[in-house]
Amino acid sequence: MKNKLKRILGVITAISLLLQMSFVITSNAAEYFSLDFESATDTMGWTSANAPGDMSIATDEDNSINKYFKFANTNGSGTRNAYYTFDSDAQTTENGLEVFANHGVFKEENVLGQKFIVNADLVCDTRSAGKEDNLEKSVNYAEVCNLITKVMRNNTFKLIEAAAENIAEKILLEYDLIREVTITLKKPWAPIMMSVDTVEVSITRKWHRAYIALGSNMGDSKGHLDGAVKELDADKCCRVKKVSEFIVTEPVGGVEQDDFLNGCLELETLYTPYELLVFLHKIEQAHNRERIVHWGPRTLDLDIILYDDVVMYEDDLIIPHIEMENREFVLKPLCEIAPYIKNPVNGKSIKQLLSEIQK
Repeated sequence: MKNKLKRILGVITAISLLLQMSFVITSNAAEYFSLDFESATDTMGWTSANAPGDMSIATDEDNSINKYFKFANTNGSGTRNAYYTFDSDAQTTENGLEVFANHGVFKEENVLGQKFIVNADLVCDTRSAGKEDNLEKSVNYAEVCNLITKVMRNNTFKLIEAAAENIAEKILLEYDLIREVTITLKKPWAPIMMSVDTVEVSITRKWHRAYIALGSNMGDSKGHLDGAVKELDADKCCRVKKVSEFIVTEPVGGVEQDDFLNGCLELETLYTPYELLVFLHKIEQAHNRERIVHWGPRTLDLDIILYDDVVMYEDDLIIPHIEMENREFVLKPLCEIAPYIKNPVNGKSIKQLLSEIQK
């Protein structure tokens, strides 16, 4: 006896492969979803599974993906076959971009897959595109949809948080015009064993502006500074925009040592302040930096001076740099590349701070 359940819209009940429990799935008019409960006889021409929980996958001529699995009936009456069918093509709806992909913690989610809905809010300057009616000066949203679809389909993530992070990063790296993006990723078929419309995560990522001080007084100091600039610019999440001239300065702190070579650079980065700090320390270590004597000699010193308008006071990171206003060897090269950038604590420009320290 065959009991067939088909629903085009609304909520349907599916079977959890691992736990043999039901959970709620939301479908919509753009997709056809069905569950067939029947005897072990395979009437659809697919290879039968060998044991409860096994599955096979087939593709129809219209390229829709059809999946089949066998599970144990919880009432003890034997096994049943379950089939479901859907259109695998990504499509945009009023709710967002719908993509079928294979993300989730459970193995079955990685193999069978499910529907995800992605929304992307892009922040960019559309003035020139609007005035000139020129697509080349805007962002082609069809291309963005294709990029999102590729990220979703070509990867398998356990968490929707990871999928959202990857989408945001890919968009920001691919399109120079986009300065900020908000990604909302919904998982309406999440197997959480209770009735919910969806689970979702929303993140905002952007290019940040940071100013980095560079210093060295050991070995090939200019080589160390030049190398640090190149290593920063080579990282996909960093873009060096400006570099000051390097200046020779006397050491501070009372430690007997050679003169320093100092400079500053302007950096665009996708890193958070702590991520950037870790990356700078990694570069320092690559140049054999040793922290033995406080304010002592060093092959390479990289400090975050400013990061957007962030003000933070943590044990291992203070922004703006706590000694910035007292160090002419920082303010002078910084004034060369960003004289009117302001200290977010007191509102004073770099040019003003330099003038005050030189009095």
